[in-house]
Amino acid sequence: MHNRVFNMASGPVELTRATDLALVGQFAMAHHPSFKEMEMRLRRNLASLLGTKGDVVITHGSIRTGMDMAVANLVQPGDRVLVLANGYWGKLFVEMIRAYRGEPILVEFDPQQPITEQDTEAALSKHPDVTMVTMTDVETNTGIRNDAPGVGRVVKRHGALFVLDTACSAGNMPVESDKWGVDVGITGSQKGFCAAAGLAILTISPDAREWIRNRREPVYSWYHDLRFHWNDPDIEQIIKSGEHSPFSPASLLYFSLAASLDEIMEVGPEIFFERHRQAALAMRKGFRAAGLKLVIDDDQVASTTVVATWYPNGVEGAVFLKAMDERYDLFLSGNLGTLFAGKSFRLGLMSPPQIQFRQALSTITSVVGALNEQGADLDIAAAITAAEQSFGGGNI
Repeated sequence: MHNRVFNMASGPVELTRATDLALVGQFAMAHHPSFKEMEMRLRRNLASLLGTKGDVVITHGSIRTGMDMAVANLVQPGDRVLVLANGYWGKLFVEMIRAYRGEPILVEFDPQQPITEQDTEAALSKHPDVTMVTMTDVETNTGIRNDAPGVGRVVKRHGALFVLDTACSAGNMPVESDKWGVDVGITGSQKGFCAAAGLAILTISPDAREWIRNRREPVYSWYHDLRFHWNDPDIEQIIKSGEHSPFSPASLLYFSLAASLDEIMEVGPEIFFERHRQAALAMRKGFRAAGLKLVIDDDQVASTTVVATWYPNGVEGAVFLKAMDERYDLFLSGNLGTLFAGKSFRLGLMSPPQIQFRQALSTITSVVGALNEQGADLDIAAAITAAEQSFGGGNI
């Protein structure tokens, strides 16, 4: 008999019971008034947590679907796009920009340092003709959080569009899309919004809407043309005429996401963010006390959603991850890219089950135990003591 594996990955995340149950037993007809009522509440909650008064677009697909949709609608052939990256996920925009015949200009930074306002100013001074700037808010490989507010200020002064991937921040950390000057924000259901995988979520600013409306060429995508997702009189008339039909939403996934956001709003976003901060800090202090080295050592620039750790000398990553799965019933993720693959692993602290006091202590104990089984000399007692003290000796 195989035990249930607990998911401590950085997405898709471990679900709460309410979010899990929302996937079954619902009347899933999308044209029924009950669905419309739920969808309106869902959109309000998303707009609140993403800090926007602009459009919120929900479509079925992964976060990469959302990235592809953003690029398809904003990039025209020949457009030069500045890609700011300090990790694997930030560089992913390059492939998509090329696919839509744009010209990506990749500027890479130290993966263990945040991308700053000054970095952006310097990059734009070298490439003043770009129409768009892309960046990842939290780089999943390392858990570092970039300076999105500062970058957004520079991009706005330059007059370009700012596209921000908030996959590992939205829902668990404050995101202020409008204040930060984000024209298109991209996330999904399966990370910080603590719901089932399968929905991409975008925020669209008025400037981005205007840009898409006034494109010199058509959007080179039929299904993901954003104009069919927002409330526009011209588009509504096309839909009513039968020339284009809106897609059938993945109804049960909407219910799952709505249930999760209802839980977050009931707790209160500020309290929810603080619980994630406390859990991340306790995990980081516990690992440090054990003798592990964190990929991002500075707590001030580390996210509260991902904790990435270097393997001690002599530890084989594949063996460790297999032991965590089969012996300790915990699923963790290895890292990607030449600097990190096989050298580090990461934990997700994104959903309520993942940030429980007991789960944090259990995870620390299991991780340190599995590493010691491969010859590491780590102090489990010191790790648990440090984590308990950080939590204040009680459950959050």
